[in-house]
Amino acid sequence: MEQLSDENCRWIIAAKKKSILKKTAADTAAEKVFSSSELEGIGSDIWKELWEAARNYSVSAAYKEAEYPNVSDGSRCVLCHQTLTQEAKNRLISFENFVMGEMQKAATEAATEYETASQTIDPLPTSETLKTRIDAAGIPQDEVASQVTDFFAQLQARKDLLLGIYSEEAIPDPLLSPKWIEEANAQSKSLGELAAKYDEDAKTDNREEIKKNLNSLQARKWLFEHRTAIVEEATRLKLLNQIQEAKKSTNTKALSQKKGELAEALITDAFVQRFNVVLKALGASHVKVELVKSKVSKGRVLHKLQLRGASQHGLADVLSEGENRIVSIAAFLADVTGKSNHAPFVFDDPISSLDQSYEEAVVQMLIELSQDKQVIVFTHRLSLLGLIQEYSKKVDREPEIICIRAETWGAGEPGDTPLFVKRPDKALNSLINDRLSKAKKLLQEHGKDVYEPYAKSLCSDFRILLERMIEFELMADIVGRYRRDINTKNKIHKLALISERDCQYFDDLMTKYSRYEHSQPLDAPIPLPDPDEFADDFNELKKWQAEFKQRPVPSARDMQ
Repeated sequence: MEQLSDENCRWIIAAKKKSILKKTAADTAAEKVFSSSELEGIGSDIWKELWEAARNYSVSAAYKEAEYPNVSDGSRCVLCHQTLTQEAKNRLISFENFVMGEMQKAATEAATEYETASQTIDPLPTSETLKTRIDAAGIPQDEVASQVTDFFAQLQARKDLLLGIYSEEAIPDPLLSPKWIEEANAQSKSLGELAAKYDEDAKTDNREEIKKNLNSLQARKWLFEHRTAIVEEATRLKLLNQIQEAKKSTNTKALSQKKGELAEALITDAFVQRFNVVLKALGASHVKVELVKSKVSKGRVLHKLQLRGASQHGLADVLSEGENRIVSIAAFLADVTGKSNHAPFVFDDPISSLDQSYEEAVVQMLIELSQDKQVIVFTHRLSLLGLIQEYSKKVDREPEIICIRAETWGAGEPGDTPLFVKRPDKALNSLINDRLSKAKKLLQEHGKDVYEPYAKSLCSDFRILLERMIEFELMADIVGRYRRDINTKNKIHKLALISERDCQYFDDLMTKYSRYEHSQPLDAPIPLPDPDEFADDFNELKKWQAEFKQRPVPSARDMQ
């Protein structure tokens, strides 16, 4: 009622009139100041919001150190970013003077005062809320309840009208003091006295004891109704407690401590010894590294590599890439050689970044490891393949070589082993049995257009085979490509088998099949061999190989 009294209504209307008068005066001043402006609406509410947004952007981002508006030399408009002319600078200064002027300030203060005054009236309860409060207060739905509803309807109408009037004369008639307030106060007093009497009566009996007994009976009733669920929950909690106790007994701390002690005596010393032996076998004993136990985590013993006498520095910070790799390989080999399982081991280019001496030592270790376990090596380096083949021969083992290619449909496709990897006799059999048959079929079914490219590749492969035959058979594999050593043991005497006829034979074949590797003269191209000519040369070479292997080594007397 006080918020919608005549006095408060007059105060709100006065604030509204003041706000309107001050705004009208400010707008009139703005029209006089900016009458020459090319755009309309200067000084309006929308224009003021734009001006304040430009001010915030200027002082917080564009020109933090300058007052707004910034009209110094070279300054730009914060909205369009164009350089300000003198006319634009004068206009901005006049805008700011208007905004900060006394009349505009007074208009702003008057608007704020009216906004504050209008917010002093709280929202009135709706008819549904009012009915709920009447019922909660115990007021019967009779004439008093109707008076309450009508009174709040008058208040709502007075509030709605107040927002639309602009003079004190338009204020509605004063609100009469409602009779229902007296009746409500009397009923409130009566209910208060009745409640006090009830409280006094409650203190003189055993109400608290009865309430306590009632709560106990209700609790027992609830327990009886939920007996099955309670028993099941108690059983579950008991089992959970047993599990928790059992879990405590499986704590890995004690197990880790004991395993650490056992590892120190049974594992670490043997592991370190194997590491030092392998590191020496790999020719890297000069690298000052050591293998030490780092910690025991959850019953697992962990080891690490560190520099001897400088454990605070990492290996990668001191060792070269090759030294770091050979040390890692030594640690791995020391680990796997101490296990009894026969799982295969896979190495991906193990000699990458290693010196030549390290490469040979690693290959020897792999060959030694292959005596007991399956070793799979992936590499694209022919030198590594040559080393593996060389050291495999020394232990009478033949490595299985599989060529993996990248085809158009994907990588990792197994294919035929290249000729330069095969033994000469196997490569020659492949040319005779497979490649030659295919050449005949291409010539017969598709003609020379399809046959000649295949025949040229056949010439190239046969020339490679001739090189392998000279290297492996004629020269007794004493010198090999991609191989560092010259093997003369039990081989050099075979050089005495070579005759002048052999040299001439290979020289002729090399000359013949080298011609197809070069460009041909347009006026006299050299025709490619037909399948029969290939067959003659292939079979002749096979006969030579068989005859050469059967030649007896001449004695010293025969050679004199």
